[in-house]
Amino acid sequence: MSLIRGVLGAGAWLVAALVLAGYFGQWHPAADSFAVFRVPLAICAMLLFALGARGWQRGLGVAAMVAVLVPHGYSRFIPANGPGDTSGKALTLYQQNLLFSRKEDQAWLEAVTRQMPDVLTLQEVSGCNKTILAALKDQYPTQIYCDFATVGGVAVLSRLPAVPGTARCAGREGAAAVQLMSEGGPIWLVSIHLHWPWPYGQADQVNRLEAFLSGLDGRVILAGDFNAVAWSHTVSRIGQASGTRRVGTYSATFELPVIPLPVGIDHVMASKGFSATVLTQPKLGSDHHGVFAVFDWD
Repeated sequence: MSLIRGVLGAGAWLVAALVLAGYFGQWHPAADSFAVFRVPLAICAMLLFALGARGWQRGLGVAAMVAVLVPHGYSRFIPANGPGDTSGKALTLYQQNLLFSRKEDQAWLEAVTRQMPDVLTLQEVSGCNKTILAALKDQYPTQIYCDFATVGGVAVLSRLPAVPGTARCAGREGAAAVQLMSEGGPIWLVSIHLHWPWPYGQADQVNRLEAFLSGLDGRVILAGDFNAVAWSHTVSRIGQASGTRRVGTYSATFELPVIPLPVGIDHVMASKGFSATVLTQPKLGSDHHGVFAVFDWD
């Protein structure tokens, strides 16, 4: 029995070390990969401490993991019914990774035209689903599309007029931006799609995107598929470069492949001066949930 307790106790400290590693994304991008699993790792470590540790180590370990978990409560895949009355609001936004291989668009188009957000930020706009842009051209005459990866490009669609000459792509780095004229003045709208985190190319991609994002003078609203959780160093870096901060509560928008873990990797960010309500929406043919944001002036 003492041997089993010893193994469990050692396992508790090992898993706790992985939890701790997820806080050091500024030192190495591998930390953001550990951060994705922070919640299940913390739960596992807490159980191992309770079963295997003794005395002060048990109390300290359990308390530390509880402290880790408290800020990270989130709703799972619970789509909202709708944004409700959005009249008089500064801006409404619908964000979704469309899924490059989607087979059916009608339900998605009906949902979008029913809600009629002011702007849409889309990722994985591919040959299979690019007809969506044409179908929405009358309602959303301002359309910016930028090539990205084999899974498709990124796009911004808007009912608001663009400031002439402001549409731009970040090369093939997964970002499309345009400055729009709203009743409250010009606002940059950015659609972004990041690679998977370490050992994939997310950190290097963010390095290349920082200059592009920092060059957007004025108020910015940015949304997209970050392939990174809200507490990651990646999300923090995007916020610093663009002068924005993440808005809305944390909720799961995607289920990881192989490991069926619900994670929130689709985010909406905005400059100071905006308040926002962010609601999760149905998948409607994608593997990501949509996100509907209602902005108001602070």
